[in-house]
Amino acid sequence: MERNAWMFCLLCWAVAPGASDAQGSEPRTAILIKLEGGGSHAAGPQTLSIVSGIYRQSGIELQWDETAVDVARVLTIVITTRDRAPAGVRIDAMGVAPTPGDGSRGSVAYIFLDAVQDFSSTYRVSLPYVLACAIAHELGHLLLPPNAHRPDGIMRGTWYAADFPPKSPGILGFPKDQARLLRLRAKR
Repeated sequence: MERNAWMFCLLCWAVAPGASDAQGSEPRTAILIKLEGGGSHAAGPQTLSIVSGIYRQSGIELQWDETAVDVARVLTIVITTRDRAPAGVRIDAMGVAPTPGDGSRGSVAYIFLDAVQDFSSTYRVSLPYVLACAIAHELGHLLLPPNAHRPDGIMRGTWYAADFPPKSPGILGFPKDQARLLRLRAKR
């Protein structure tokens, strides 16, 4: 009986999010995420939990409390509407992570709550889940090199209703190569 309990614990650890390649011998990297903007109230606990889970699978812990210490990097998500987007920022998507133009990545991304709400209501999918995916996607743009879009997973360039619960299990996280790169870039 003891042997079965031990095997069960080992199996649970092996399939737990982040238990495989993400943890390995590397310590988890923590990033502080600041939420700003008039729509930041929309990112409730369910949304933040989904975003955190996506990154945890890649070996990155997201901190949402601005009193957090021992973080490798600070990134800002501004939740706003398309009509309040800063001048020069594209508004034809659910969000955008503008770059400074010098080849580096920025530290601020914008989520357009009205676009997220339109998608959610048009396709009858969970608003917290769509918002979480938009936040996770734009954070990915802040951490990954340019042209980080993939045909599937959280970094896909186009989303469809069939990608979201209840129509599917949901958008997957980052593939192993992007997860490794995320951990490296998060420390910079």
